[in-house]
Amino acid sequence: MNKYPGDPAAGRAFRRMALLLAILVIGGVAALFVWIKEPAGTTIEPTGGPEAAGASGGVARQPAE
Repeated sequence: MNKYPGDPAAGRAFRRMALLLAILVIGGVAALFVWIKEPAGTTIEPTGGPEAAGASGGVARQPAE
């Protein structure tokens, strides 16, 4: 597959890129598998309350009178 048979550096670069591509594909498939197989109840359900708007769970301050 080497376009330049007399250039060993091109062959090494091709093998490195092929290995990197294989690692990325395998990692993507593994991540997809883990994401699909995530057990129910491990995510936080949206409540629609202040937490959904990004508020912290701390004590709310009272407005000044």
